[in-house]
Amino acid sequence: MALVICFITIGKAKDMIAEISVDYGVDPGNATAISSLNDQVKTLNAAYGFDMTLLVLMAGNFILNGCTMTRPLRTMAPKHKDEVEV
Repeated sequence: MALVICFITIGKAKDMIAEISVDYGVDPGNATAISSLNDQVKTLNAAYGFDMTLLVLMAGNFILNGCTMTRPLRTMAPKHKDEVEV
């Protein structure tokens, strides 16, 4: 759920930056501020990429755990049976 909030927030922020650039970009006095604001889109894209990577890793972990849920964790017999409690 938290990743969905992050994705929505990033999308809304990028939309707002584009809207502000169009609305206030006509005034030459705002050029520096608009340029600085547009540079933040790169940061938002990086955050989106990191969040997407986290989502893929979480989904992969869920699938891997589901596939291996019924398998024992140990595949080899212990070397010292007297040290291992059964």
